[in-house]
Amino acid sequence: MVGNMHRIVKKHITKQCFFYCILMFPTWVFSQIDFLPYQSINLNSDVEVVCIGDVNNDGLNDVVIGTDFSFNPVLDYKIFVYLQDNFGNLLPATIYSYPNNAIMTIDIGDVNNDQLNDIVIGYGDSIGIFYQNGVGLLNPLVSFYSGISVGELKIGDLNNDGLFDISVGHKGSNFIKLFLQDVSGFNQVTYTQPQSNNRSEIAIADVNSDGLNDVVYMAGWGFTGVAGVYVYLQNGSGLLNNYIQYSYLNSSYNSLNGIALGDVNNDGKNDVVATNGGNFSSSRLVFWFQDTSSFLLQTPIDIQAYDIPQPVEIADFNCDGKNEIIVVHGGWLSVTWYEQNINDNYTNYQSNPIPYASHFNPYGLSIGDINNDGKKDVAIANHADGLVLMINNTSPTNIDTSYSILTNTNFYSSSVISNSLYYSEKTIVTTPEYIITQIDSFKINIFYQIDSIRLDSAFITESSICGQTISDTIYSSYNYQDSTFLSIDTNLISTSIDSVLIEIEPPVIEPVIIVLPELVIPNTITPNGDGINDVWIIDNIEFYPNNELEIFNRNGSSIFKSINYTNNWNGQYNGQDLPATTYYYVIDLGSKILKGDLSIIRE
Repeated sequence: MVGNMHRIVKKHITKQCFFYCILMFPTWVFSQIDFLPYQSINLNSDVEVVCIGDVNNDGLNDVVIGTDFSFNPVLDYKIFVYLQDNFGNLLPATIYSYPNNAIMTIDIGDVNNDQLNDIVIGYGDSIGIFYQNGVGLLNPLVSFYSGISVGELKIGDLNNDGLFDISVGHKGSNFIKLFLQDVSGFNQVTYTQPQSNNRSEIAIADVNSDGLNDVVYMAGWGFTGVAGVYVYLQNGSGLLNNYIQYSYLNSSYNSLNGIALGDVNNDGKNDVVATNGGNFSSSRLVFWFQDTSSFLLQTPIDIQAYDIPQPVEIADFNCDGKNEIIVVHGGWLSVTWYEQNINDNYTNYQSNPIPYASHFNPYGLSIGDINNDGKKDVAIANHADGLVLMINNTSPTNIDTSYSILTNTNFYSSSVISNSLYYSEKTIVTTPEYIITQIDSFKINIFYQIDSIRLDSAFITESSICGQTISDTIYSSYNYQDSTFLSIDTNLISTSIDSVLIEIEPPVIEPVIIVLPELVIPNTITPNGDGINDVWIIDNIEFYPNNELEIFNRNGSSIFKSINYTNNWNGQYNGQDLPATTYYYVIDLGSKILKGDLSIIRE
């Protein structure tokens, strides 16, 4: 028996990616949701919360993670902001401080109506806001007292005025507070909540299909009542109704571990999903489906979950219009996810390993595209190992197009000697686009063998997923063997089939490269009239005509703007000397954008 390999040799990599593929035709192939092995970034502190969102206004999602106390005065009580660059990479973190109190919750949204996302955290007895300014940075923290032991927080429009508000819960207390945004700041309104001691959660979505956001509260660890969720429906008059309790009876566990809101039965209505229980088999995934006629939540149903399910989120990971459910498990080094089947139900789960952590904060899981490939990825706050990332590696579930590049190759035969290893390689096809070689190799225990390939083919296939195109090769073959002498010892047979498509390198035309000198940008000016450093001089700026320069103050307000800057700014705004402090600049050179800070020193 003979193993045959067709190799299509690539000499030049084009923009499309080509992969190994050992498949038999036809072209319809099913693939499950898949993630690459986890990556982790150790922050050398106890991390609690994580959130994904665009916090520098470049249209790309960034990752924000918050640290708590861990005997590290340099890195404790900090917000780490990992900005995504244009190539889908996360840049080294920019670090911001908040007061020394335990952080329990985080969210991202525009809470001052300037069309820029801000970061909102809950710590100690307050909420803190890092307002985004106009130069892709965050201003220093602004705090608002909320009540003892802030534990939960979420951003959303809660009075139907088009502005984002903040909903805040308090562990060990009996109220939630709304910070309702208006043109002058926030108005505060309070509502009764069930008491719980720790790790509760607030989520916001429309859960009764009236087009208005509602607040869903989950009473977490230490809750003494019946497990369940508490829904505050928005009533259309700018207020919330008192909560409706939806219970879940579990004799062993009176509290839930995490909640998520979203459509999980593909009927266009938001449902509620929660995690509950400890180790198998008490660990459960709980569903409250929205009723299609009453629009209230139905009696809960549950399914088996992996051990100690804690934070949970809902997202469409393969862009098929159906949401998946993803769960992180405390103490069990695992993330699991559930896909909807053809009946819009969830049954089995898949899993990926992650580093150990004894527990996870309900706000320790966030979903979003963090490498700019159109697919949603996973970020986890692991108190023992730092920021853990799982990159979505899901492939298309079918092949959109395919075309043959090779069919009906030549007859090929070979002789072998007993117990020998045979290897040969020959060129089959050479075209301007590709070269195909055939490799035969085998080890077999017979005196003589005739081997012939009756039919084999190679196909180029193209598929799309989440707006991205993936190209591949498929090799299919029909092998015919005729052994006319001694019997074959199958234990000694070694075979393989593979194919790789790669293009021949086109002629190289060397471009004419003009290297422009780098800018030399000073970070201080001293406009005191002594003729030395009175104006901001950027060396080599004259080599970049049509440059656009803008300078901002700490509040993000523009104080100077110039097209084709001519080294003439003297530290004034509207003819008046500006205060001696730090300002920020953005220089658009067309080919790249430069950002930095500039200090005015007056002595």
